[in-house]
Amino acid sequence: MSNIKGKYLCFFLFFFFYSSAFSQDKISWSPDKVVTIEDFQSSTTKIGDVAINSLQLGATIDFGMKMTAAEFMFTKNFNNKVSAYLTPTSSSLLASDETLAQHFIDFANYQFDLCELYARKLRKTLFEMKKMGSSIQFIQNHFDSMMMAYHNELTLAMQQTHMGENKEVLKMIHEKVQEEILALEEFCKECNPPKKK
Repeated sequence: MSNIKGKYLCFFLFFFFYSSAFSQDKISWSPDKVVTIEDFQSSTTKIGDVAINSLQLGATIDFGMKMTAAEFMFTKNFNNKVSAYLTPTSSSLLASDETLAQHFIDFANYQFDLCELYARKLRKTLFEMKKMGSSIQFIQNHFDSMMMAYHNELTLAMQQTHMGENKEVLKMIHEKVQEEILALEEFCKECNPPKKK
């Protein structure tokens, strides 16, 4: 998404894999992880004397699965197959000064939490909707739908907060996302949601 108020560029990275070919420098989401300037390891990262301000957080929701057709048929819980992580070497920050850089970093923390929220929503959807006769396309369809919703919410947040410059609005929507993450605690990556009675 480019030119929010004509001032910023922001890029989003979404990947969907059915293999284990993941980046080695990825950082999995955790409730204690705070995104810092050190997480923007792209060679393009720079603060001061920049031609344009931009934020690119390599935050990804990923589905990685290796199982036979029979295993897939009888699997209900896909929590550990859905990951939310960021890749520092794919993350870039360009800001005209330290203040703007901090706004971007604050927004990046919101974005990473939003990434986990939609990962949990996907885990919940797969758990509730998967039937014994579901095909692999079932996962692709729900993944695509969830990514569209994630992208829409992220784009709206960019506009509402002016990429983190509106600290009050960012704080409000970030707290809402954190509350939603807690409400879906049964759908953390390591969790086993209870079976319906």
